[in-house]
Amino acid sequence: TPGTTTSYTVSGLPGGAYTFTVRNASLCTSVPSAEVRISTPGPPTLIITDPPAACYPGTVNLKDSAVFEGSTGGLVYTYWTDTLATTAYPTPETAVAGKYFIKGTTVSGYSTTKPVIATTVMMPVVNAGADQLLANEYETNLDAQLGEGETGIWSGVSGTGVVFDTLDPRSEISKLSSGVNVLSWKVTNGIC
Repeated sequence: TPGTTTSYTVSGLPGGAYTFTVRNASLCTSVPSAEVRISTPGPPTLIITDPPAACYPGTVNLKDSAVFEGSTGGLVYTYWTDTLATTAYPTPETAVAGKYFIKGTTVSGYSTTKPVIATTVMMPVVNAGADQLLANEYETNLDAQLGEGETGIWSGVSGTGVVFDTLDPRSEISKLSSGVNVLSWKVTNGIC
């Protein structure tokens, strides 16, 4: 209302980042205030969860909010290559594999530093086995290879053939046609 002002004290808010609005008697609401950060004394709680691994040559985003979810609200995060947080890490959004450190700082200057691991995983090396030459035979055993932690699946590309177990690298295959039969062996390690 023109010509009058009122003040209101807000108390009991936990540490964090807030914006405030004002509503008048006509139910008009102001635009939000600038962000206000409330800090509690002492070191903040910093909870770090290592980000999911990326497929090499991909990179990992250390700034993803899931990495520090559950930490004290309103912290300013910085990224470092050493425990003492003296050497800044300049590219936390595109981190290569390695161990880094995240420092969470309150507006009062209190901070906590914790490690975070960025992991990249190599692409699997696919080996479907050697080509097989069959003389008047219409079934055989496949001979693909799998590395540790890998899974694969067979599928037909051309020709015919019924793979008994499409997930078995050494499955039986039957009902092959005369001529060339081409199969695909697709491998994953859960990430790549």
